[in-house]
Amino acid sequence: MFSLFRKKNNVVIDIGTEKIMVAVGHGNSDGSITIIGSGEAEYAGYLDGEFLELDKLGLAIKQAIKLAERNARVIIDEVCVGVPAGFCIAVEKEVVQNKNKMRINRSLLDNLVDLGNDFYRFNTHRVISVDPIEYKLDDGRKTVDPIGMVTSSIRARLSYVLAEEKFLDTIEEILNAMDIKVSRYICTAVAEAQYLLKDKEKVEDIIIDCGHLSTSVAIVKGKGLLGLKEFSSGGGFITQDLMRWLKIGYKVGDALKRKIVLSIKPDPSEMYEIKSTSDSSIQSISAVTANNIVAYKVEQIAKTILKCLQQESAVVTNDMNIYLTGGGLSYIKGAKDILADTFSKDVSILAPDIAGLNKPHYSSILSLLYVASLI
Repeated sequence: MFSLFRKKNNVVIDIGTEKIMVAVGHGNSDGSITIIGSGEAEYAGYLDGEFLELDKLGLAIKQAIKLAERNARVIIDEVCVGVPAGFCIAVEKEVVQNKNKMRINRSLLDNLVDLGNDFYRFNTHRVISVDPIEYKLDDGRKTVDPIGMVTSSIRARLSYVLAEEKFLDTIEEILNAMDIKVSRYICTAVAEAQYLLKDKEKVEDIIIDCGHLSTSVAIVKGKGLLGLKEFSSGGGFITQDLMRWLKIGYKVGDALKRKIVLSIKPDPSEMYEIKSTSDSSIQSISAVTANNIVAYKVEQIAKTILKCLQQESAVVTNDMNIYLTGGGLSYIKGAKDILADTFSKDVSILAPDIAGLNKPHYSSILSLLYVASLI
């Protein structure tokens, strides 16, 4: 059976705001993913498009790669690198070509991409991917895959994703020092759109990926992006607020955050009991107070997401489904309901459909591995 996937294993690097993750594996013809090894390393992350401890980024990448090599029993000399939304911009272009009756092939589609690519004029960003939003043929048909169809004209709506040269140069310098080649850069938001929504017949949706220190908002149509935003806030900010207002340490604050249930209004006497990491004692924390702190921060994040969507009002429609993924909000019970109230629209949790890995915080790394495996 014909397969869309490479036979060899691929290596991908996912640069999050809490850790660097590396996975070795490949996609399969049934849409599943096989991972033969992985590695991760915590680091300070990034805020507002700047790494917080740039001098330690290379060490974290090296640690994650070495661990993946050991677990997969391979030598890594080539990688695909995921570029976070905060270092990318998405630009829509429309390109038209008219001819006598023609059968559409890959060469024709590549030519349309070249016609729309005038980004060589910029020295701050580099095109890393071009994906179809839709193609329209002379009989009015719309599709994202027109190969083999016959038409006398084709109108292509294409999504060009550009990454910051500063980011690319930083990553290349680190990997070159390790004698590792970058085979491809993949925008993480594009990968999530193409993997997590791959089973949908018609894609016109919004993916919110809330991580540790950042939240991205991707407006997806076809196989491309109509809009892409990222702002600095996420699950780590919630932990920080709990620490500040309750005068507790990070580990206690993080453990408390994971126990929060916003979907139920607690009784004034109810307490969350958290085990102290220093002396194993139990700390009792008012459920009402903790819930109020977390709910307020979730509402702030929701309002910022709404502003992002309002800024893209020209391409956002009422028919679009809204999905939440990533580890920042997805595990807080009731958080998605606050988002839904803010947007006046249902919000669904989105996660990989893979046994044992069907968790929102695996969305980015598995999406990158899926797209890297495609021919």
